[in-house]
Amino acid sequence: MISNQNDTAQIIISTDSIKINVISLINNNDYSIKEIKAKEPLPFSIYYKLIFSIISILILLLIIVWMFSKRKIDNQLKNNFNKNIHPYVIAKNKIQLLKLKKPKSQKEAGTFYSDLSFIVKEFIENQFFIKTIEMTTNEIKKNKNMIGFNKNEINEIIKVLERADLTKFAKVFPLENQLKSDLNVIQDFLDNQKIDL
Repeated sequence: MISNQNDTAQIIISTDSIKINVISLINNNDYSIKEIKAKEPLPFSIYYKLIFSIISILILLLIIVWMFSKRKIDNQLKNNFNKNIHPYVIAKNKIQLLKLKKPKSQKEAGTFYSDLSFIVKEFIENQFFIKTIEMTTNEIKKNKNMIGFNKNEINEIIKVLERADLTKFAKVFPLENQLKSDLNVIQDFLDNQKIDL
């Protein structure tokens, strides 16, 4: 330990020295640059893995492209099929199927009214291009003047939709004659609105 004039202490630590021998590949007088070694060929199995990976990726891409093109074609066929059939015909066919149902329970009545309300909303949307499928009964009621149907007809449709909501959500079981009456209201509405058939 050594003290300075400023009364600060300085510590010096020493270690044992180790002798290291460096063995050089360079001869004593040979300082020329060596040639670059040639590339070592890759093992054959790595080529297989690389080729297999590339082929797998290509097959996967082809499958994805095929699936998207098939989906696009299916959607076009579906849209063309629905465009070729008049909305009135679609709705009438669905009504005929709905007539075959005779709801015996509240759940069946709820399904019946769900189908009935969807049929009328789908018809209005496809025939008159009014986005009623996405609208609630309350929204249709608020915008009934903008829809542009006969006031009595639209009021009858709204009553059917309200009964459908009561059956679906409030679990009200309607009378059998009420089901038939509502089905007739929708049929009359469809018959009065068919155009360009």
